[in-house]
Amino acid sequence: MNEILGSGIGSVLLGAGLTLMGVITGWLVSAVSSRPASRDNRSARSGLEARQLAVRTVIALDEFVGACHAAVSDTPEFNPADPSEFVFHIDDPRLNLPRDVEWSVLQPDLAEQILWMPNRLRNVLDGLDLA
Repeated sequence: MNEILGSGIGSVLLGAGLTLMGVITGWLVSAVSSRPASRDNRSARSGLEARQLAVRTVIALDEFVGACHAAVSDTPEFNPADPSEFVFHIDDPRLNLPRDVEWSVLQPDLAEQILWMPNRLRNVLDGLDLA
């Protein structure tokens, strides 16, 4: 993984990840805000729950994007005796989605995409470790 990040490919991959997060965040906000209002009290409560979950998810994504930016901006510390050895100061970015929430208040395809994101992130990080 250090070779990839040191060569600049890691920056490109993290930049692509940041872009993906931005697209999904925009999709999330537009999907929640475009839900039709209902006069039914139950639907109104469900809409409020969906809006609150969307805000919590956007906050989690915002923290993740900040961690990605910090990781990309991290300057490695090289070992003078062996320039191929270096250490980063920032840990890999982590995506901490809200826990103990009812994802079914969101549209099923949107909730599914969000719930797959931590797995996709792990796959990217595993791929970087193997390279």
